[in-house]
Amino acid sequence: MAIRKSSNTGIPFGNTANRPASPATGQPYFNGELQRLELYTGATYGWQNVVAETPGVTGYTGTVLETNNTIEIAENIIEQGKKVIIFTNFTETLQLLHNHFGKSSVYLDGSCSKVQRQYAVDQFQENDKIKVFNGSLS
Repeated sequence: MAIRKSSNTGIPFGNTANRPASPATGQPYFNGELQRLELYTGATYGWQNVVAETPGVTGYTGTVLETNNTIEIAENIIEQGKKVIIFTNFTETLQLLHNHFGKSSVYLDGSCSKVQRQYAVDQFQENDKIKVFNGSLS
């Protein structure tokens, strides 16, 4: 899969103390100290873990609340004229998100062929109507 964007689209990284001082809502940050991808959700909630983990719980498929929160954050980012990339470990959550955003999103999981994966990436990067990239981490 080829990502054809300039390096200025990279996600900033560092430790907790080095988070951006005045981040924009929706700004991602990889926290190396905590080993997690974070998203700035605004002054009320601040930096939030993008991937919610539930250690020791098998068969966990996320909750409607978490999915609704993800949708709300994504819609706020889209309203700012930006595109959104959402990754999840849970197939059901991935499908719910893709169904919610419909034709304005692309979907990529392990069942996608190499051609389908590249098409999803190309559509997200080149098609102004595609606002959401839904991807599976597993």
